[in-house]
Formats: sequence, structure tokens, C-alpha cells
Amino acid sequence: MTFYQANDYCSGFEAYSYLWLEDREMFMKQFLSYGRQLTPEEADLVNLGDSLAPPISPPTMDHFKEQIDHYECLCQEIEKIQQLVVFKGWFQVDIGPFKQALLNTANRWGHMFKQHLVDHVTISLSDLSHFIREADEGLLKPLVEGDYQGLVEVMGLLMEVKDRATPSAVTGSDDLFEPIHNTIELLKYYDVELPEEVHVVLHELPEQWSNTKRIAMITKQQVAPLQATEVTRIRKKISLFDTCQSLYREKFKKSAFLKFNCERPYALLDATNCDLQLLEGEMKKIQESASLFEVNVSEFKQLKQCCKELRMLKQLWDYVHIVQTSIEDWKLTPWRKIDVENMDIECKKFAKEVRALDKEMRGWDTYINLEATVKNMLTSLRAVGELQNPAIRERHWNQLMKSTKSFFDTVLEFMKLEKVEIGGVKGRVLSAKIVAVVAEFSEHFGVFASKMYDALDPEDNRFPDDYEGFQVKIMDLDHRLAAVLCQAFDDCYNLESVFKLISIVGTVLDRPLIKDEFTSKYTAILEMLDEEIAICQELYDEQIEYMRKNGWMPVGVNMPPVAGALRWTYQLRTRISMPVNNFCSLDHPIVDSSEAKEVLKRYDSVIKQLDDLEDELFSDWSKTVPKSVEKHLKSCLLARAPNRDLILNFHP
Repeated sequence: MTFYQANDYCSGFEAYSYLWLEDREMFMKQFLSYGRQLTPEEADLVNLGDSLAPPISPPTMDHFKEQIDHYECLCQEIEKIQQLVVFKGWFQVDIGPFKQALLNTANRWGHMFKQHLVDHVTISLSDLSHFIREADEGLLKPLVEGDYQGLVEVMGLLMEVKDRATPSAVTGSDDLFEPIHNTIELLKYYDVELPEEVHVVLHELPEQWSNTKRIAMITKQQVAPLQATEVTRIRKKISLFDTCQSLYREKFKKSAFLKFNCERPYALLDATNCDLQLLEGEMKKIQESASLFEVNVSEFKQLKQCCKELRMLKQLWDYVHIVQTSIEDWKLTPWRKIDVENMDIECKKFAKEVRALDKEMRGWDTYINLEATVKNMLTSLRAVGELQNPAIRERHWNQLMKSTKSFFDTVLEFMKLEKVEIGGVKGRVLSAKIVAVVAEFSEHFGVFASKMYDALDPEDNRFPDDYEGFQVKIMDLDHRLAAVLCQAFDDCYNLESVFKLISIVGTVLDRPLIKDEFTSKYTAILEMLDEEIAICQELYDEQIEYMRKNGWMPVGVNMPPVAGALRWTYQLRTRISMPVNNFCSLDHPIVDSSEAKEVLKRYDSVIKQLDDLEDELFSDWSKTVPKSVEKHLKSCLLARAPNRDLILNFHP
């Protein structure tokens, strides 16, 4: 029983365990940052950089006094502890060594705060003394116009003097020495004396600081004209950089890595990152100069937005790479080894992670296509799961392929029209009509695709019935789409816009109903091509007639005669060849018709005439080159003008 009482008595000293268990340096670090000790949860938030972490709040003099008083009281409490304690009249406990060690530890804690205040006073006075000497020396240096580096140094010193002289947010006074005096008074209260040299420096520094402020005021007036000139220059730089960042922002919006079909996104992201680092470096220089010369500067939000979006794009393309490589790997899996369940889980995980990305990405083409890729894969996996059913036979496969080929061709063709934009006078109206057709198709397709029955069940006739109804609706959309495309063709003003329209809509023109209504337009294309060839022939004849009468061919400004003539033949050849090549690439019977062959014969005739003209021009020029070169190479590089000035003796 006696031993239990002794153990209970000793256990009472565990209340002081924090004195030897806690790290004094870590406690002091937290105290200087937050004015108190952080809880373990708060310390974890600070280490993680979490936004919920407590804000920085340096301690005041009252906080120091509170800590020192706490440990002073603790020392008095420890001193009152009895050194010898007797239990039951025969068991004696001597805690003398422990009491002394505990008292020394408590004193060290209190001394830590006192020593920090002593060091703070000494270092503050030393720093201020050093700054006063440096400021006086720098501000009294003569400054001449054009000495930019000297002006920057002076402005930096003026700015630092201003910052040190700014009234304290706590005391409302600009007296630098009031906090130091308060600290010294607090130390005196605890019988801590500072060295004599500290008191001497503290006595001399106020007068020196006042003198430094007077010098700063005089210097500021002297450099005012130079400062005004530099302020004007900085404002011009800010304006120029603002224009530069606006132009770069527009370029950034058109970058290829914003498109899902970008082939080298990481290389482009790296190059853009280098550009942004250069711009950020220039921005920081401007901001530093503006701060130094007290010039208001904008935040350059467009540049910061580019940096933010670049980081988001890097994250987005990482997901694109992961999804694409996973799908490509799955495509190599043999049919019987496809694990639909695990692939489906992985795809759903991808979909969840993609949705968790920043909402600003959702309007980007890369994000839209990535999300569509994952959704399409999930749909495909469900179909694969159905097709792996042991009840599926060869006749089911044949029936499925026959039914779905036309269906999926229709879906792909209408989906291609989703982003089609028609040019021309009526382009906006016609584009809106196509968008409306695509939207209506998407609605029909969504209803059809949402059916929950088993399309592969040979005894269930709901799929054929629904598919037939879907085809009727598609026929109506085909009629409307054909009318829009015919109007778009009539709105085209030349062959280039015609072939651009055909290229944009692509295989949609091969749909039976649209093909029937659009066929008559191919005759108009042939007529336009024939007219274009006739115009080129007429231009050629006019140029040859002019050359026959005048002995030379009119060419562009600053072009040599022969080179200009050859360039003219090249431009005419390009003008006539591009529409002919586009016409020949059409997948339509009119290309092999007798009318088309006659038109192409006239084209071949014009091309032959251009070839003959080029050969003639080059041959005539080649004959004159040796004699002309020999003559001019013998001439001096420099010559005397009639007014005796030296001129370059270059032959035009």
C-alpha cells in the first residue's frame, strides 16, 4: 500500500512532462509565427499548405510577457515542492535531484523568451545603424541624367526609408525606437540588463535617423525630374506589355493543344511554357520598376490566365494520354479474353476523374472529346458484354452487321455536321439550319439509343420496329439537309467556295436522298470550271499581245522583268490547276463524261501554252546571262556619283 501511495505521488509530476518532452526550438518557431503553440491538427494543415491553416500572426509584447510570467510562476511553484516526503512513517522519497533538474528546465524555457528579446533589440539596433550609414552614403552620391542604375539605387533607398518611417499599424506612431524601448522596459522588469554599448547606440540613433529622413526628403526633391522621366518610360513599357499580353492571349486561344486532334501536345505545351516564363520574367521586372518609382501597374490578368490554363491543359492532356493508351491496350486483347467487368470499372473511374477536373475546362474541345471517348467506350463495353453471350450464333452476327452498318454510317455522317460552318452571304442562316437539323437528329438518336431491350434477341421485334421509325425520321432530315446544301451551293460565288463546301460536308453528299437533289449542281460546277479556264485563256492572250507590242511583260512592283514574268505564269497556273484538281477528285460520274473531257482538253491547252512561255522566257534570259555577268563582275563595287559621293555600283 505504501508503494502505491509513493507511485501516485510521483505520477503527479507528469503534469510537468511537457517541459522535457516538447522541442523548445519548434515551440519558439511556432510562437514567433502564430503567437501561440499550434495543435497537432493545425500543424498538419500548415505542413500541407491547406487553405484552412491558421494565418500568420506574429506575437506582441503582451504575448512574450504572458509566456515569461507563466514560466516564472512555474519556477516558484516548483521551488515550493517538498524535497523529502515520508509515507507511513517509514518510506522516504527524496526528489531533490529531480526538483533541481525540473527547475533548471523551467528556467531554460523562460530564458529562451528573454534571450530572444535581447537578441531582437541588439539585431534591430545593429540593422538600423547599418542601414542609416548605407542610406546616408547612397543618398548623398551625386546623380547625373542618364545614370539609370544610380537612380534605381537612390529610389530603392528612398523607398526603404519611407517604409521604415511608415506609422506602425499597432502603435500608430512612426517612432522606430518605441517598440525597442518597450522591449527594454520589459526586460528590466525581469532584471535582464543589456550591455552598455546597446544603450549608447540607442541614445545616438534617433538623431542619426532624423538626419537620414531629412537627407531623404532633400534627395527626393532633387531626383523628382529624373523620376518623372522614368515614370513616363515605365508607363510606356506597361502599355506596350499590356498590348503584348493581349496579343499573346489571342494567340494562346488559337493554340493547337486546345484541340483534341493535336499531334504533339506536350512539345507545344513545353514551348508555350518557355514563352510564358519569359513574359513572366519581363512582367516581374516591370512590376519591380513600377513599385520602385511608385507607378500603379495593372495585374496583367490575361497573362496570369494563360499560365493558369496552361497548368490545367497539362493535367487534361495527362488524362487524355492515360485514357488513350488504356483503350489502345484494350483493343489488342483477344475477344475471348476481354474482361468487360474490370474494363467497365476502369472506364467509370476515368469518367469520374474527368468530371472532377476544373469546370473551366468543360468548354474546351480536348475535354469534350475526352469525355466523349470515355462515354463511347462505356457504351462499347456494354455492347461487347451482350455480344459475349453464349447464345449468339453466326446468323445473329450477320443480321447485326447488316442492320447496324447503315445505322452507324448515318450517326457518323450527322455527327460530322455538328461543327460545320457555312460561308457566304447566307452562311450564318444556313449554318443555323444545319445546327437545327443536327440537334433534331441527336434528339431522335438519344430516344432510340435509350431503349433498354436486348437488340440481339431474335424473338423481340421491338428493335426492327423502332429502327424503321428512326429511318423515316432520318429521311425527313435528309430532305431538309439537301435543301440547305443546295441553297449553300447557290450562295457560293466561285469555285474555291464550292469545293470548300463539298469538302466540309464530305460523305453526307453520298446519302441517297441528298445525292439525288445535289446531282444537278455538278453540271453547274463543270460550267463554272469551263468559264474559269476561258478567263485564264483570255488573260494569257492579253499578256502575250502586250508583250508582242511592247517587248516586255507587265509585272508586279519591284519585280525583275524575267522573274516577274515567270511568277505571273506560276500564279496563273496555280489559279487554273487547283479547281481542276479538285474537280478531278470528285467521286461523281460527271468527271468521266464527254463534256468534262472537252473542258479538260482546254485546260491542257492552257497549261501547254504556259509551259511553252516559261521555256521561252527562261531560254531568252539564259542567253544574256554570261555576257551580262562578265560585264558587271569587272565593275568596281563602289563608284563616284556626279556630286563626288561614293555610291554602291549594283546593277538593278
